[in-house]
Amino acid sequence: MDVAGIGVPFFDQLISIDVLPVTDNHTNTLESSWQYGGKVPTALVALARLGHRAAMHANVGGIFGRCIRLDFERHGVDCSHLIDIPGTNSPITVCLAEKTTGGRSFVGFKHPAAVPGIKPEELNKTALLEAGWLLISDTDAPSLQAAKWFKEAGKPVVIDADYYTHEALGKLEFIDHFIASEYAYKNLIGEKPQENYEENLRDLRKWQKSDRAVTVVTLGAGGVAGIDEDNKFFRLPAYTVPVIDTTGAGDVFHGAYIAGRLQGLDTAGACQFAQAVSAVKCTQLGGRAGIPDLKQVKEFMDTGRYDFPELHERSAYYRESPFDRLI
Repeated sequence: MDVAGIGVPFFDQLISIDVLPVTDNHTNTLESSWQYGGKVPTALVALARLGHRAAMHANVGGIFGRCIRLDFERHGVDCSHLIDIPGTNSPITVCLAEKTTGGRSFVGFKHPAAVPGIKPEELNKTALLEAGWLLISDTDAPSLQAAKWFKEAGKPVVIDADYYTHEALGKLEFIDHFIASEYAYKNLIGEKPQENYEENLRDLRKWQKSDRAVTVVTLGAGGVAGIDEDNKFFRLPAYTVPVIDTTGAGDVFHGAYIAGRLQGLDTAGACQFAQAVSAVKCTQLGGRAGIPDLKQVKEFMDTGRYDFPELHERSAYYRESPFDRLI
């Protein structure tokens, strides 16, 4: 197994609109899609589509959980440790993609009988350590326990730090590859000038307590800034594509980054590769419809082509009700 992931899988209803309606008004739907999300789950789908073996360690429940499992299996993600909890339901999120702004809004729904998160004592240590890399998106108890096991085994840990708190800084010593969203980066640096990327990232890197730590911030259209394991600072520009939806762009980036490292790329090279995968993803609605395979990524990076028929076919697949496939 190449990568093990711990996180919460979501069932997503995606709706493309012109602009969010104001109170007591309405807006028209441009397109809709039934897809699936969660930072780690979507990253693992990206890894699988790029040719790597990825296993999801999580709980699911109910009809949404069945749909989540079906999509994982469709993309080749290992579900051996995806546990169905009877009498519960996996969470659902409504994702609104604004055409005029390129922004996203989310409305979460947690069922009264919500599926419980996996507990530290429920983790299968042996199965987890069969993987060479660990991907987490939180420093909660199960994620931190797995990270400690991987650190003890000398295996790399990557965190998708999207919504990050100052309280979690003290746990970064267990994180080898800290990849933060722009939102998390701004929250963590506080009043410091955010444009001082090198200085700010070096300050954050100190919390990782390792001379070989990787510290990166993704900046959307602003590209990527980072410090690699050799303590070298780098900046990379973003790719330019016609953006349909940025939902899942960061999730896909993290999966593609690990894929790049597995392919032998250095930190900057893996970030460049991940930006390419994420850019192609953004040409389709939703977090998974637009994820390219390795051949398509290479073609995009070489020629700029992103309009692949397979991605349109996958988008059409996701427009259909997933519940009919369970009958």
